[in-house]
Amino acid sequence: MSERFDTAPAWYRLVLAARNAITVRTADLRRAPRPTPAASPERNLTRSAVTGALISERMMPGTDVDASGLAHHVTRYVWALPRVSGKGIVDLGCGTGYGSYLLSWSAKSVTGIDISEEALAFARSHYADVRYEKADLNHLATLPEGDVAVCFEVLEHLSDPQRVIDTALAAYPRALFSFPNPIWHNSQLNPHHVQDWPLSACRRRFHAAGGTSIRLFSQSQRTGAIARGYRPLASVWLFDVSRG
Repeated sequence: MSERFDTAPAWYRLVLAARNAITVRTADLRRAPRPTPAASPERNLTRSAVTGALISERMMPGTDVDASGLAHHVTRYVWALPRVSGKGIVDLGCGTGYGSYLLSWSAKSVTGIDISEEALAFARSHYADVRYEKADLNHLATLPEGDVAVCFEVLEHLSDPQRVIDTALAAYPRALFSFPNPIWHNSQLNPHHVQDWPLSACRRRFHAAGGTSIRLFSQSQRTGAIARGYRPLASVWLFDVSRG
């Protein structure tokens, strides 16, 4: 867990610290606790240092998962469906595979990549029509062939996300990324997150990797709806990045 938001710019650390202090002070005003998912190796439940809630590393659809959180996750893949239609897709950090399966509804083919054997075993047993491969996204030498890379709910978990951005944009002419707004999902609120980038840092990193077209979308914290452009209080930012 990051104690001082080490990956954030100095000015932004003060913003995040203030945000978390407000979270603690208003704890009694929040809604009733959300359901706690059942423990499993695929979920890797860890307790938040700020709220005390058990946070799952990976989203897994099911009756014991918060419906609002699941809807937000699924909406991101629905947003991607027309952008991957008829194309060969490589899903970087596919986790338990439900997102790869959703992408397969419109893609020509989908290959899901993840480092967790437990997550891949779950994906293979639950979601057909997708090929799954084990690989460490921090140390990728080669990637499967494809037209578009999809990398949702991943960069914030990695110790060296720039390497994944560089590799994805070198291997594919187009990539779809998501990154959670640290105002809502910083590394103290979510113990699985280790990157606290403001939007400006995200843009710089995509440009540094060779992205020449970066289209930004924002997902509403309240409704989950996705709209073109910047929203400072968005829950998640989505990026449609192309090179060349």
